[in-house]
Amino acid sequence: MAIITRTEATARRDAGSRIWTTRDSVLALTLTLIALLLAWSAGRGLLKELVRVPPNRYFEMHDERLRSEADEGRALRKALELYAHMPGWTRGPTELRRLGFLSLQQAQGDKREGRADASTLADDSESALKVSARSEPLHPLTWAYLADLELGIRDNPTQAFRYLKTSYEVAPIAADIRLYRLRLALRCRTLWDLDFFRMMREDIQALFSEAGSNMNRKPFVQAIRPYPPLVAFVETLLKDDASALETYRKALKAK
Repeated sequence: MAIITRTEATARRDAGSRIWTTRDSVLALTLTLIALLLAWSAGRGLLKELVRVPPNRYFEMHDERLRSEADEGRALRKALELYAHMPGWTRGPTELRRLGFLSLQQAQGDKREGRADASTLADDSESALKVSARSEPLHPLTWAYLADLELGIRDNPTQAFRYLKTSYEVAPIAADIRLYRLRLALRCRTLWDLDFFRMMREDIQALFSEAGSNMNRKPFVQAIRPYPPLVAFVETLLKDDASALETYRKALKAK
């Protein structure tokens, strides 16, 4: 059996110690970097959510006021300021869509009052809405807002109709924006075709099957009355609902 001297044993122990110390150091450094990265990512995510809270909360609390002129634009200006001052990296598709909507509302108000800012606000609105659409292309409201922008600011029904068709393509059924899309559709009525009617089938059925009066029913009928193919197509859509079909036929006969 080989005899190992004290010096050799010490050398081997020291060598082994150096190997493990280096490996442990590398591992510790790696784990530390991972922990720091995770902490940074979590902190950034938490900060992003915290920054989003005030504007989103304000928007949700004043949603109805923001869509009307009852407050003379006070809520609108406040909401627009909150979203406009958010750092870009904190804005997700929802925040961008809301920013685009608020800029659109302000632009439409400025245009009615003859202010020069309308065009700039419209550009800001379009930019925010298109970035939102790229992040969340299947949200129908974003495309409806773009259609509204083209109609209300740029007087471009052709482009508006393209955006509106996209809204219906990505979500044929969207009860919460049914009336909004119908109003936009009525402003593009010279461009209607059977393909578009197929897209908005559910909205047309709801227009005549819902109980009570509907502010969009009469203008809808007036828009299609001069076009026999569209009149016939709507009748086909309603043939399985006797009550809705009767309501539709009465509306056609009314002046």
